[in-house]
Amino acid sequence: MVALPLLSACFTYVPAELETVPPGDEVRVYLTRRALAELPEEFAPGGSYVAGSFAGQGEDSLRVRVPVSARQPGFLSMDLRQEVHVPASEVLQIERRQFSYSRTALLVAGAAGGATAIIAFITSSLGEGGAGDENLDVTLIPLFSIPIP
Repeated sequence: MVALPLLSACFTYVPAELETVPPGDEVRVYLTRRALAELPEEFAPGGSYVAGSFAGQGEDSLRVRVPVSARQPGFLSMDLRQEVHVPASEVLQIERRQFSYSRTALLVAGAAGGATAIIAFITSSLGEGGAGDENLDVTLIPLFSIPIP
């Protein structure tokens, strides 16, 4: 559950041409103030864009599937989405979500550094002892293991 917000660091939004965005891609569509004001209340974003998956383009509008709620049956999590039509003349910019190798590398390096620091702290704490600890029998229980083929 804690890793979920960190995994979003693996993605970034980059400006894109409308013609190059395939249906199904996650997008941010920046709109004029008038277009934002005309959106139904349940889709009104907190910022100046609407985020969702690109559903296609009509002759004078864009279709974006916007998440309205989430459903979690068992271990499966599903976003329930509704299609919103946005006038093409009111679109200021469109951004496409893209995998970021550099952000992912930083996340992995930070996680590895944090894990190394925790392990170093634990092992140094176990090594510290006072007088009379020579006969103390310590049993270490592994919390996790990584099989290496």
